Amino acid sequence: QIQFADQKQEFNKRPTKIGRRSLSRSISQSSTDSYSSAASYTDSSDDETSPRDKQQKNSKNSTDFCVKNIKQADFGRREIEIAEQEMPALMALRKRAQGEKPLAGAKIVGCTHITAQTAVRP
Repeated sequence: QIQFADQKQEFNKRPTKIGRRSLSRSISQSSTDSYSSAASYTDSSDDETSPRDKQQKNSKNSTDFCVKNIKQADFGRREIEIAEQEMPALMALRKRAQGEKPLAGAKIVGCTHITAQTAVRP
């Protein structure tokens, strides 16, 4: 089917609420933005020093972690909540496996680019 300029449909519009979703993204803040959002939300002073060079401790006095900009925690939490709503099948798997604890005691080592979507994976 041929469409003329005056018949152009807008495919980029996303509904703000679908089914159980309560959070939504704007068009400019799509799920692909999560891959590049960290660079645009950091302070310039944080870019000068590697987070590995900073001594960091959490409230339990643990140092076994590395965070570039802790000021972005609220933003990251919201991104994870949105990703959870966008992946209901994974959330159902997580809930089902929660009682079984199939990986209890396993030592798993891996390296991946962390996004809100990878944070949701069980």
